[in-house]
Amino acid sequence: MVRTTLALALLFGAASFSSTYASPLEDELQNGLRALQRGDYATAMRLLRPLAERGNASAQHYVGEMYHNGYGVQQSAVQAATWYRKAAEQGDNFAQDSLGIMYEWGEGVPKNNAEATKWTLMAAKQGNADAQDRLSDSYKNGLGVPQNYILAYMWLSIAGQDSLRKEKLESHMAPSQIAEAQDLAKQCIESHYENCPATVSSRGR
Repeated sequence: MVRTTLALALLFGAASFSSTYASPLEDELQNGLRALQRGDYATAMRLLRPLAERGNASAQHYVGEMYHNGYGVQQSAVQAATWYRKAAEQGDNFAQDSLGIMYEWGEGVPKNNAEATKWTLMAAKQGNADAQDRLSDSYKNGLGVPQNYILAYMWLSIAGQDSLRKEKLESHMAPSQIAEAQDLAKQCIESHYENCPATVSSRGR
């Protein structure tokens, strides 16, 4: 499966390191990202790999992306998962989201829905909208977590998804459950993701 979030991740990464007073390490990272954006993968890997090996989480994530997509290197899901994990364990939300996808699909790691949801939740609680969207699907379909339409609706609302998908969930929910999900979404956002419930009673219609 080819990743589709690289351009978005690069946009965020480049913005993060565009300061006039960037350190030499930040300059190296930004130069590596620019090389990656223009398709100069050899230069990107030459600049990013040493940073990744020195423990820079952003560089680790992008090296993982390059292995995942075969950008300038032989495509390797195992290597991708290895680098994603290094960055994810340091709190990089893009890497957490990517690692969650790897576990969901069984790419480079054994397929494990519970592990997928664990990493996806970490990313979701850092405001990653893609992860929030996938977490909603996990609750909707009972993948790695007990099926729960209230929490599925909550995360879908937080991710800012369209009304059509909400309507499909609403067909399984009572009005009181929809109202509860909306209140929980507001509570979660206002608490900066500190107060987002993992379980609520959900019996459906």
